[in-house]
Amino acid sequence: IKEIGARKISQQNLAEGEATDNCDSEGDAHLKAVLRTELAASNTKLSQLRASIADLAEENDRNLAEVQRRGLTGAVKLARKLRDELRLVEDDLREVRSAEAGLRVRVGLVTAELERLEA
Repeated sequence: IKEIGARKISQQNLAEGEATDNCDSEGDAHLKAVLRTELAASNTKLSQLRASIADLAEENDRNLAEVQRRGLTGAVKLARKLRDELRLVEDDLREVRSAEAGLRVRVGLVTAELERLEA
């Protein structure tokens, strides 16, 4: 927060035409160092993810070739179709459960109101 405040003050000084040193303030230097470190870490993680994706693509190609060699392409298509249908059913089930919870709340409110009116 102090660093952000220091940058805002520095920007205000520039906007007001005040002279500034060519050297960065300590806060700016620290911020740059932190950002460089974060960038390096992000680049490392990105490289690792790219390597993992390449490995998975190669493995997928090998697996598909083996499936074709065994004549199981139809079985793979069926499994994918069933998986997609299952996802749709699970989505529908989540929606129904959510609607049920809402209706239970409404029933509870109506029941409470009826009890209040009968009392």
